[in-house]
Amino acid sequence: KKNKQMMLKTIMIYTVLIILIFTLDNDIVNSVDSLLENESLSYLIVVLLVSLVIKISSISSYHGAEHMVINYYNKYTDLDFNNLESISRVSNSCGSVLILIIFILFYILNFITPYSDLNLLVSYMVGYEVFISKNKYFKFVFFLSGIFQKYILTSKPSKTQLKVAIIALKRSIDR
Repeated sequence: KKNKQMMLKTIMIYTVLIILIFTLDNDIVNSVDSLLENESLSYLIVVLLVSLVIKISSISSYHGAEHMVINYYNKYTDLDFNNLESISRVSNSCGSVLILIIFILFYILNFITPYSDLNLLVSYMVGYEVFISKNKYFKFVFFLSGIFQKYILTSKPSKTQLKVAIIALKRSIDR
């Protein structure tokens, strides 16, 4: 029920914004439109907005709980979860690492060639290979991603959120 309400609110806000864009012909709309013509900047704005939504919602706490439970399980390979609060919320296997790698490559390629669609595709392909290789040459990117995860994409979870993450892991590994 909450998801339906949230979806309806989102659709309503989107509809109002579209109506405003089509009906208003003023300097604000024109400046926003010219700002969004730059694809590199548009992608960056989307990532920043999504990050902001994650940070101000409970998603960041659940995301932190997920990382803590996975990091514990990877380290100790048991399902006791003793002293879970001391486990890090940073994970090099998180999708945010992949996104950061892709964006770094994308922005570098945009300085070289003007084909942003092709640059995004190539950045994704190369970025994915870097992500799965965990190559030591990209240690700085993994470090940056860790900071991004710790301070923006994850928050300290509650005991209830940790319990939810534990249940999810136990069910996913079928124990």
